[in-house]
Amino acid sequence: MVEVRVSIGLSDRAENLECIRMQLGGMPRIGESVLMTPELEKIAAKRRQEWGLPPDTHVNIVKRIGYDREPTPIIMLSTHPSTLVITCIDELGKEFSLPTSVVPRVGEQVISPKDEVFFVKNVIYTGHLILLQLSSKEVVAETRIIPDNNPMPVEVANPHPVEVYCSQLDRGIDVNVTNSTLYVQGERDY
Repeated sequence: MVEVRVSIGLSDRAENLECIRMQLGGMPRIGESVLMTPELEKIAAKRRQEWGLPPDTHVNIVKRIGYDREPTPIIMLSTHPSTLVITCIDELGKEFSLPTSVVPRVGEQVISPKDEVFFVKNVIYTGHLILLQLSSKEVVAETRIIPDNNPMPVEVANPHPVEVYCSQLDRGIDVNVTNSTLYVQGERDY
């Protein structure tokens, strides 16, 4: 048996962590999970609420192991390593966190922890954050085709209007779609 101190959340200072002493069968490695005890579950519920995560988000994965002057190491738990915690902002400026393994695209649906349905309006990547601007109204991803003076067959999978732009003419071109295939030739004057 190994005695450890377990906390949920990451910190470089031991005094910032709320730790629980536990006896484990062995020393866990980074990426492994620790089974929750009632005391640990109370801290987990508090952290999920602080972080704006849904109540069923797993926060029992070892992210860091820290050592200080005490003989027992500190096991810091958080979400799964492949989980991205994305900050979502709705049109009223309210924020919530979305744990996901992939970044949603413009037009895709996102469901908040309060079961509200939103559509992704914009995706913003910053140095260490991913922000989603959300809308309660359906958002359609823009479909553009930019010809390079060569005929090109294009499979049209978007049921929404298609916009074609010709750089030579510096304007949009009216197109007709027949049989789900669009043929665009940029050198002709439409």
